[in-house]
Amino acid sequence: MDSVSKGMASERSDGVLLGRSVSRGFGVGSAICLYGDKRQYLKHRISASDSESELGRFAHARQLAAEQLKEIAGQTGAGDGQTGIFETHLLFLEDTSLIRRIESGIVEQLMNAEWAVDSVIEAYAAKYRALTNRHLREKYVDLEDVGERLISTLGGGVKRNVRITDDSVIIASTLNPSTLMEIAAHHPAGIVTEHGGWTSHTFILARELGIPAVTGVYGVLRKVGNGERVAVDGYRGEVVIEPSAGVLAKVEGPDTKEKQRRVEHDLSMPVVETSDGIGIRLRINLDLSRPESELTAIGEYGVGLYRSEYLFQRHSGYPSEEEQYKRYREITELAGKSRVRIRTFDISISEATGRRNVEKNPALGVRGIRLSMRNPGQFRSQVRALLRAADGHPVDAVIPMVADITELRYADEIIAEEKACLERESVPFGEIGVGAMIEVPSAVFIASELLDLGNFVSVGTNDLVQYMLAADRDNDAVAENFRSLHPSVLRALRLVLEAGKRRQKTVSICGEMAGSALYVPLLIGLGARELSMNLGSIKRISEVIPLVSFKEAEEISRTVAELPTAIEIEEVLRREYSLRWPDILKLNL
Repeated sequence: MDSVSKGMASERSDGVLLGRSVSRGFGVGSAICLYGDKRQYLKHRISASDSESELGRFAHARQLAAEQLKEIAGQTGAGDGQTGIFETHLLFLEDTSLIRRIESGIVEQLMNAEWAVDSVIEAYAAKYRALTNRHLREKYVDLEDVGERLISTLGGGVKRNVRITDDSVIIASTLNPSTLMEIAAHHPAGIVTEHGGWTSHTFILARELGIPAVTGVYGVLRKVGNGERVAVDGYRGEVVIEPSAGVLAKVEGPDTKEKQRRVEHDLSMPVVETSDGIGIRLRINLDLSRPESELTAIGEYGVGLYRSEYLFQRHSGYPSEEEQYKRYREITELAGKSRVRIRTFDISISEATGRRNVEKNPALGVRGIRLSMRNPGQFRSQVRALLRAADGHPVDAVIPMVADITELRYADEIIAEEKACLERESVPFGEIGVGAMIEVPSAVFIASELLDLGNFVSVGTNDLVQYMLAADRDNDAVAENFRSLHPSVLRALRLVLEAGKRRQKTVSICGEMAGSALYVPLLIGLGARELSMNLGSIKRISEVIPLVSFKEAEEISRTVAELPTAIEIEEVLRREYSLRWPDILKLNL
């Protein structure tokens, strides 16, 4: 039931590239290849007449990068060691030899600015890596950081000359969520990547946006060139280069049309009852701006999780209080009297500073509430924006990466202090609820205490599975280990749901499990009464719930609780579903 690879993807004898479907649909378009790590970019030749514009972009990027480094170095809490690192980065930005080589790449070799930066930085870094002196050799890390920052800040300058259109297929080794957000407005026809998983943020977004996507296509940037015609089959997990008329005919085929019909946005009711009368509340997960016609659903369902970190842009940093307030207010006004839960920034220290390799293991490092506690000024700005947006509307703050009760207490204290400040300033504001995100094992075992302090908890099943099983959700090498049906995961969910029932407080399930037709009956049996999912899953789950008897779902959940492996649990679920609710298996297509 988890989307896992059964081995390395390969190429069939007929030239079809094989991968794994991570977003259903069928799309055809011209390939556009993206390169880079944090700030992804197009690699292309420019015309001589465009070189002046590219030089301007590069100059602007250097200036912006230098300003960022000076600001970071001057922040309270930056030690002498950190300040020294950033001063080294500034020296690289002022290195005339390095700068001339990049400018030469733009003017003489007619490279776009990102490509020129990447090429020159890599050449210089290779020279540092070859040195025998250890201290000098390790400077390549700083140099690569400078390169990443320059490529990132290039996003804040003049617009790119190459345009992504609605008949483009995006090809990348790894596609960052921020990159997908930038290109989403151009409605790409499909996405093909080498790395990524079903629960990665990028493909959660792709499913929400209805963009067909296939991942696990190894070496895809070597196999597909810019401008080649590509067909993306998000049902079979196949990619066809220069597809024939026969392949393209699939788009009009009855099977594909039927599958597409099932994933169209057709909304039901916010509370859907099981066949024996148990009400399940449905809410919407929201990541970014959507067409007004789709956002009207927020007024009926409310928002179970708004991921505010997508307001954060690497080339411009944290949004201001006013920018946040404006966006949160738009959402709360669309929601009307329906509840809106907004997660505070869930980013890592690497994303916040723009530096690579700040931590060896960012997933276990300074992120979420930990980063907010180290940057209280930014956290206070977000809290003020949330309080102001709550004026006349029900708003909750969801605190990510909570592992200890003191972290939730900290959030409560900041909220109380900022309420007092707004009151003194005569700025209108409203009350906001506060709740922890349950995504690390320690939070599972203190769920009762977190519910005592907060108004609710939200269970992020994607990260909970990742942390419970020590299996990176974006790492293909451990995809087999990422098992949502692992007995420990189900036992953790039961513990949290039972804590919510005892405290008579809401437990919202808001990971990918909540939007899966195969998982929902089990979640109901475990005690879930609120599910939050992307807009595209609402119709399907609204059709699943009335088929399910709570009594039977509870019986099944008890049965699988005794099983020792995810494989055995999956086998029992499929057997029980086929006997009791066969239509649920069809709805999973």
